[in-house]
Amino acid sequence: MAFSKILTSFIFLLTTGAAMPVSPGAKTGTSINPAQVLSRRAIPPNQRCNLSQHWDGRYCDGSVSPRSWFDECTDGDGDIYFRYSECPPNTVCMETEDNDGHDNIHCIERPGSQSESSSDRQSGVYRVSAGASGQRIISVPLAQPINGATVAAHLEGTGQNFVAAANRALVGTLRGTTTEPCEYNASHRECEPVGLHNFRRGAVIDFTFGVTDGQEFDLIYAILGRNPS
Repeated sequence: MAFSKILTSFIFLLTTGAAMPVSPGAKTGTSINPAQVLSRRAIPPNQRCNLSQHWDGRYCDGSVSPRSWFDECTDGDGDIYFRYSECPPNTVCMETEDNDGHDNIHCIERPGSQSESSSDRQSGVYRVSAGASGQRIISVPLAQPINGATVAAHLEGTGQNFVAAANRALVGTLRGTTTEPCEYNASHRECEPVGLHNFRRGAVIDFTFGVTDGQEFDLIYAILGRNPS
């Protein structure tokens, strides 16, 4: 009898979503139906895994080029494999996260100035002049409020053909706080998004990093909201 009650309760939870654990990014105390969680895990229609259910996430790969990306896949035996591709010409690969914390990318148009804004998005490029390899700081003010935003950045060769490995980790910090909306991934050579953030107009993100003495680079960043155009 006890087992029957437990089973009935479990089925009730699955079918109604009552008291289900809240997924990352949801408001505390909000119950989420399992079907909603699955539907929010948007598998790209152009995913390159052997089967769509193998898809785990999509990542930029700066170790190859500024446009390179790959799908990470896990097969039915738990073995991980990768499928590679690249963004179109005149674009740059930038990482982002969906509402449920899954990793994905955007191929943004290559920015030509320090701040370019469109609906739910801001991106830009800063020239980093040659000099000592100590800490550098580039400060980026937001020209508009962006909600549910992710932040990503990388250091690119001025020839636009490679992403540089930072001498000192490339990190983005929201000024006046200890929040780091992006943290460095040495393998991908990218300051990768950490969570979703609501940024007000005028908020400043400070990118800190170190570069090799005597070399010039371009810092390219992207602040992407839920529906960037």
